[in-house]
Amino acid sequence: MIVLAATPLAFDRHHYFVDDSVNGAFGQWYHLGSSLLVGRVPLLEPSVWSSGNLMAEGQWGFFNPVILAISVLAALTGDAAVFTTIVKMVAILVGAAGVYVLVRALGGRPAFAFVAGTAAPFAGFTTYFDAPSWVTGLFAWSLFPWFWAALTRVRNHRGGPLGAFIAGYLLISIGYVHGTIALVIVMGTSLLLASVRRDWGGAARIAMLGSLLAMVAIGVHLTSVLTAAVTNRSGSAIYMDQFMTLDLSGLLMSPISTALPQVAAWWWPGFTAPVPMAYISWVLPLAAIVSWRRLMRVNRSAADVLITGVFFLAFIMLPTVIGPLRYPTRMLPYVALCAVVLLAIGLDRARVVSRTRVLLAVGLLSTSFYLAWAQQPQFARRIVAAALLGLIGITLLLIVWKRFAGHRERQSVGVAITFAAVTFATFGIQQYAYPRPVWDSQQVPTSIAELQVQLSKAEGDTIVVGNPLAIEPSPELWRETLFANSWYVNPESVVNRYQLLGFQGFNSTLCLGYLGETCPELAERLFETRDDTNLQLADELSIDSVQVIKSTETARYLDSPPEGWSVADDGTFTQLWTRDEPVGRAGGIVDITPGLVVTDVVTSKEEVSMKVESTPEAGGTITFSRLAWPGYHASGATIGEVADGFLLTVDVPAGTTGAVTVRFVPAGLPAALGLLITALTGSVIWAAVAWRHRRRNNARAIEPPAEPAV
Repeated sequence: MIVLAATPLAFDRHHYFVDDSVNGAFGQWYHLGSSLLVGRVPLLEPSVWSSGNLMAEGQWGFFNPVILAISVLAALTGDAAVFTTIVKMVAILVGAAGVYVLVRALGGRPAFAFVAGTAAPFAGFTTYFDAPSWVTGLFAWSLFPWFWAALTRVRNHRGGPLGAFIAGYLLISIGYVHGTIALVIVMGTSLLLASVRRDWGGAARIAMLGSLLAMVAIGVHLTSVLTAAVTNRSGSAIYMDQFMTLDLSGLLMSPISTALPQVAAWWWPGFTAPVPMAYISWVLPLAAIVSWRRLMRVNRSAADVLITGVFFLAFIMLPTVIGPLRYPTRMLPYVALCAVVLLAIGLDRARVVSRTRVLLAVGLLSTSFYLAWAQQPQFARRIVAAALLGLIGITLLLIVWKRFAGHRERQSVGVAITFAAVTFATFGIQQYAYPRPVWDSQQVPTSIAELQVQLSKAEGDTIVVGNPLAIEPSPELWRETLFANSWYVNPESVVNRYQLLGFQGFNSTLCLGYLGETCPELAERLFETRDDTNLQLADELSIDSVQVIKSTETARYLDSPPEGWSVADDGTFTQLWTRDEPVGRAGGIVDITPGLVVTDVVTSKEEVSMKVESTPEAGGTITFSRLAWPGYHASGATIGEVADGFLLTVDVPAGTTGAVTVRFVPAGLPAALGLLITALTGSVIWAAVAWRHRRRNNARAIEPPAEPAV
């Protein structure tokens, strides 16, 4: 398993460190871990602005002990790529072990559990999307089979609820909504089937567990939901834009490891995926030698897997935009999991090898081969190689079953060895043919030391104007600037970060993209006077440094900073402007109504306190260099109307004197903590009651019969 997980590194040593893992995940871990090491939980970062409401971002893992531990370790590492690669390989191994445990819990023998555990983690979507980039998706998928196995034990009353609750809690608290949806689907299917079978005890236990995990899900996502109204994720439209959607022909190619399905996405205007994202396993055609009627009769759990898989399959066919949800195709790893688990159980418990069925299996493989070749005939050699390996693997498995018929142990060993060998060869061909994920290398430095030298001449808060990725990425470029969450590793305070939500008014004003890129015109817009405060935008933001990315569009702004600013550094790719008189970092007061006198102002990241000496007859307003996130509360004053589309204000009534405090608490946090504590307490109490009940039943089972009366 380790060899398989390491195989992509032979072709690309940064396979597990691209795109969102570079732009998002590692920077988050580093910042969260660094904050925890100094005793602070970073709920709000005013200087980061649109990305600064960290709990509302949803995927920082504040409630997840595993993510917190990873973050602390990230803050202590010396190389981001090495650390991220190790973390992801461990996640893959955890997922593989979970699939093995799941098949065993569903009644499969060890050899076939090994088959499923080896196949599921190396499906195409996991290999080329979740593992290289979308690490929260990888984490959620790796925990899912553990939860499913524990749920099976709870339903069948073979164990207490604590294991299922812990696995479910860890999965949900990652914050990856598709993982939570997968959990809801499998629990809903189990509850439905338990009710149909009149297993009222099992249904009651699933409902109890579901109630506890529902509290966890609400607690984890509550802040994001309550904050969504002011963000870019406030829409509720449902539509199909054909972006990252997979059709049935792509799924029919899933036994061919080098097949490229028809999918339009970042590689637009191409209509064919550049990687085999729909691949599941070369063993899938052997579904033809399974007697599914017999399987449903001898293994009741097979129906659970089948129906759950159908729900997952239906999900990936949904419209591509459902309110804040994007890309239902992200559920492909769960479809792959159900397919290989169901097939493993079927080959174990209901295998029927006959001439007709074998020919049907070969026919299925041939159909997959034909569709793959017809889609990309120029890649015929790699498609033929993958198909031949699949045919060889199927042939070898049939030989093993016939040669060792009646010798279960030898047969199991033969199946495991054959499957491992063919899987390794198939995966190797795939990686040789498609050695990189879909995203180009950004060549961002991986050494922590190299990520901390940029902006050495900057003052206070800095904003980057332009898009570094519009320039050909190179090590020389990244010596002058960085991108997205890589700035979290750098000691300077930079506005431009990765954002999942983003404050809509702020992003619109600054033409700020979700990766922190801006339009070139921002170099001029920063020094325009605003309506509500009569200040320049740079003053509202408390910006002391501006780094301009050199390009054709920004050339007219270079070497001519506005009055009060000077060129502090002029590099090959960037130019840095700094204020002649710095104003300090964001979070404090930037505007105040004339006649309103305030003293003793003390500013921290979550709070501003002050003393009001006097107020005008009509009262007054204080404006802060902070975003008006839901969650702000004021004592001695009231939260006012948003200024200039995004700035926080407080209204001070006439005649007010004394202390005024403005404090930020993430929206819904007290309620979220209450729900999480209630769920944790309920699970512990339930586990204690279940343990006591089992202990009492065991004592009764071994109690000797009473002596007969004489």
